Amino acid sequence: MSAADRRSEADRVKARNLAERAYHAAVREDWAAANLAMAEAGRQTPNVIALVLSMFCDTIIGLQRARMGLPPGEDGVPEDGPVRPGWFNADTGQMTMDADDAGLPAAVRWAGQLVAARAALDFDGFQALLQAMPADGFKRGEYAIALLRGCALAGATP
Repeated sequence: MSAADRRSEADRVKARNLAERAYHAAVREDWAAANLAMAEAGRQTPNVIALVLSMFCDTIIGLQRARMGLPPGEDGVPEDGPVRPGWFNADTGQMTMDADDAGLPAAVRWAGQLVAARAALDFDGFQALLQAMPADGFKRGEYAIALLRGCALAGATP
C-alpha cells in the first residue's frame, strides 16, 4: 500500500469516527457533543471534512430511501429521475420544494442542495457547493451543522 493510499484510508477512518460521533449525538439531541465532534472535524484536512459531509449526505439518502420502501442505493449508481431536495420547517410543519423560499436560511438551502448533488452523483455540483461554503470558520460550521441537523431529523422522523 502506497503512502497516499495509507493517508486516504486514515482519512476515511477518521471521517467515519467523527461523522458517527456527531450523528449519534445529534440524534440524542446532545448538541454539545455533536458540536464538539464537528469542531474536531473542522480542524482536519479538507479531505476529511468533505468525507464527513459526504457521509451525512449518504445517511440522509439511505434513510429517505428506506422510509419510501426503496432498496438501498448502489454505490456509483445515481438516483432514478431528477433529484429535488425538499425542506421541512419544523416550526410550521410545512414542506417546501422551493430553494428560494424567503424563510429558508442559506445554510439549510445549501444542505439540501448538497444532498441532491450527492444523490445525483453530480461530482462537479457537489464540489462547487463545498467551495461555496463561507470562508469564515463560524459560518462554515453553521453550514455543516445544518447538514447534520437534516441528517438527525431524517433519522428521527418516523
